[in-house]
Amino acid sequence: MGISGPCQPEKPSYQTDFKQSVDLFEKSFQGMQGSKLDAQKTQYAKVMQESLKTMQESANGMFNTHLAAMKDTLSKDLNEYLSSPTDAHKQKVINDINEIKSKE
Repeated sequence: MGISGPCQPEKPSYQTDFKQSVDLFEKSFQGMQGSKLDAQKTQYAKVMQESLKTMQESANGMFNTHLAAMKDTLSKDLNEYLSSPTDAHKQKVINDINEIKSKE
């Protein structure tokens, strides 16, 4: 008798989850830029916060402290942008997203 199924299904799943979370965050951030409705912007912000949580969980699961640190920077810069949506804060978020995508 044997045990069926893969022995370590978790790591590929964490990598996929992290990548999907980054993509969802990026799309939500872009959507927020084009939105004129406060309610819609609030929904985009909620999606971005959930994406950040998934990024953190995935980075922890992969034992990747570098990605976790990059996620923390993205979270900080997003909060700055949400508090004060200036072009400089917007650019920081975009730069964070691009850096994370280049390291995944």
